[in-house]
Amino acid sequence: MSSPSTSSQHQSISAMLVANAAPITVNGGTFTMITETSSHESALDMFRKHTSMRSTDKSEAIPRCHPNTRQSIILKLAEWAQNPEGSRVLWIFGPEGMGKTSIASSFADFMHTEDHCLVASYFIGKREGNKNEVAYSDSKFLIPTIAFQLANAVPDLMRHILFSIESHPTIFEQPIDMQLRKLIVEPVLSSSLEFQSIVVLDGLDQCGNKAAISSLLDAFPDVLSVVSGRLWFVLLSRPEHTIEASFDVPALKSISTIINLKDEVDDTEDIRTFMTDSIQRLKLILQHSTGLESSWPQDTHALVDTMMSSKLVHNFTAAQRMIHSLNVIYSLQIMVHSILANAELCALLAQQHSFQAGTLRTFFF
Repeated sequence: MSSPSTSSQHQSISAMLVANAAPITVNGGTFTMITETSSHESALDMFRKHTSMRSTDKSEAIPRCHPNTRQSIILKLAEWAQNPEGSRVLWIFGPEGMGKTSIASSFADFMHTEDHCLVASYFIGKREGNKNEVAYSDSKFLIPTIAFQLANAVPDLMRHILFSIESHPTIFEQPIDMQLRKLIVEPVLSSSLEFQSIVVLDGLDQCGNKAAISSLLDAFPDVLSVVSGRLWFVLLSRPEHTIEASFDVPALKSISTIINLKDEVDDTEDIRTFMTDSIQRLKLILQHSTGLESSWPQDTHALVDTMMSSKLVHNFTAAQRMIHSLNVIYSLQIMVHSILANAELCALLAQQHSFQAGTLRTFFF
């Protein structure tokens, strides 16, 4: 289900507030407007102040998988989401550098295109950007941000959330499991929401408040048992001890699917795809910037074969990272830097493919 634009979201919210205004009454000769609008607007302002949309998949700073990579794991996630009889919690874990954030955002992008499906997301932690490390907010905005994304797509849900905020004005200071119940679960049960709602949470291990994440996970069995399959959770993290302990509890384990990313991902073909695309892009960049002969390289696939057979791929941990980003120049810099740092490979490429290390060094550095 496609998400409405920000302006249309605000218009629909405003229209909903007006539609729920109470009638005019007359007391002694004084006209009085008894309305819920002002209190709803106050609740809405409070709601917005406790959200962090820069921590969602709508943020351009969140990395995506390189086109045509990670296809098998994203397909596996899609199949899980489309199985009405399956588990309601999916935990994907793996070490740093395996592209968990890119997989999460690319999966969210894919599910946004599905009919009758809402997607909300939240990314905790820090990710590498083009020039600077980009900081994301911590868990205190997690539940409000998820609730806000769902409510923006379903005005009736927004109305029930605002009523909950009015009834519990300190809800944003309450424990995360209480926020889950008051801002998401109870409004969902009271609203007309019938769509499947998939919540993607990335970087749980990077949350500074470990107790909050444990409380959130511990609440899932009871919470998901009462929402009749309307809420599904995709969680991604490193294999952190407190998270593993939560999933060892039978109540959560019985409703979860657990995927070890190391067992699912073979980077070889993804790296080949990335290198082939990058060489073609690099060729165009150098042609326009340096006048390098258009015949270089004469055989892109042969050049990639040479690079794939070298120690570059086997010893180069950044090879995993570079395929997870759509930031083309940043990714090219990683690859070029790694090539230039390998004197043996530079000599081999120069001999077999007329490789010009000096040109690359001048252009990129």
